[in-house]
Amino acid sequence: MPVCDREFDALVIGGGVAGLVTARDLARAGQRVGLVERGPRLGGRVRGSRLAGLPVELGAEAFATRTGDVHMLLAELGLGNHIVAPRRDPAWVITNQAAHPLPESGVLGIPARPLSAATIRAIGFAAACRVACEPWRPRSSHDPGASVASVTRDRLGVRALTQLVAPVTEGVYSASPETLPFAAQAELAAAYERSGSLVRAAREVRASRLAAGGAVASLTGGMQGLIAALDADLRDLGVTVVTDAPVDSVAPAEASANALSGAASDAAAGVAASPGAEAPSRWRASWAGGSAEAAAIVLAIAPREATRLLAQPGAAPTAPTVPTGPTAPAAPTAEIAVETVTLVVDEAQLDQFPRGTGALIRPGHPRIAAKALTHATAKWAWLRDAAPAGRHVLRLSYGTRGRSPATAPLNDVESAALALRDAGEVLGVPLAPASLVAHERARWVIPGRADAPQLPPGLFCTGEAVAGTGLASVVPHARRTARDVLARQPVHQRNP
Repeated sequence: MPVCDREFDALVIGGGVAGLVTARDLARAGQRVGLVERGPRLGGRVRGSRLAGLPVELGAEAFATRTGDVHMLLAELGLGNHIVAPRRDPAWVITNQAAHPLPESGVLGIPARPLSAATIRAIGFAAACRVACEPWRPRSSHDPGASVASVTRDRLGVRALTQLVAPVTEGVYSASPETLPFAAQAELAAAYERSGSLVRAAREVRASRLAAGGAVASLTGGMQGLIAALDADLRDLGVTVVTDAPVDSVAPAEASANALSGAASDAAAGVAASPGAEAPSRWRASWAGGSAEAAAIVLAIAPREATRLLAQPGAAPTAPTVPTGPTAPAAPTAEIAVETVTLVVDEAQLDQFPRGTGALIRPGHPRIAAKALTHATAKWAWLRDAAPAGRHVLRLSYGTRGRSPATAPLNDVESAALALRDAGEVLGVPLAPASLVAHERARWVIPGRADAPQLPPGLFCTGEAVAGTGLASVVPHARRTARDVLARQPVHQRNP
């Protein structure tokens, strides 16, 4: 049933994981909930497809296990028995001169065992000795906004930065270590603050992740199973879900407009609202062919979209919240355009998994445009079992902060040809055009990190930009947002 001039207790704008989880928790608390998604499907950057009869991931393929939040959600949805761990092979790093396994590390490529054969092979004996001595060096003093590169260069040296850390930040976080804030790596930064050593911090993070069952996990059949389960649960809970509905405005409902105008004028003048000041009690969201009113609206969308909606006539001005002290977040970062090209190929030489479960490519490689390759049939046993003998699924990623994807100007056939050439270079196995069985391309815009905006009463925000990257950050933030909505609603607006 489409939402058209309907009334809800809460309306969620955005059908990614953050929006779905927020809507579910609100509905479970007895709220009348609507959810509006601008595109034709739910799930955001969790997106599956089928190629040559195989289920493949075009977006997020796994979740970090550093907290139990995602596990708890999956258990609630009846998916606890479907959680699987990847093959325990190290990722590889491809440099201009060589390919080598990434040394055992805690995070960001920082070696937990600096004098291991893998570390020496990657950065040389002298550089490995410097890293091994780092725990006994005096603590360093770094600016709060220091980059990953500046901290790594100071503590571990240039070789460790360029050969180990840079390929990881570019391949995993789509950002140069020069621009990636060290404070944004919360686990590592906290461990470093405690120990004063990057190597000790890497070991601590690694031990924590191993205790949680490994660094990442996924679902048999792919992460799209999470979206299907959330969608089904929302409908069972009576949530009204609308797709293909780009919201074009969010503003106070007519009855609340006068109340907001005074508050907006005070906010623009820098005057704090008094505790007894009247606040808008209802908000209205509108889109082509529909509208809805709600006591609370949750913006589970990219910051640029939220800014556009709140800049419409009648909406309240927003200003960034600027926390201070040790918990203050890093400065906002820009959006990143990323493309993935997924290939299904027939090549028996890949049965040996020549680069383990995948590889990260050092930036500036003269022959490889991709930043990372995932050998999906090597990484996930359930997919390997589903594929015919000699058939493999490879996913290549392109694009990083400040650089457009090399595939951006290409059509789908050309991008697949580029990905096939890159895959052959990365894997050390030439892949002929005839080996290509199927391919699919996906484009993503990863929102930049931003502080949560200061919103008028009744408006809330969640999602990757304010929560942090990955489901392990997005899910708990969405659940906290749902609790905030419930806590701030007057008692008479809650359903029993």
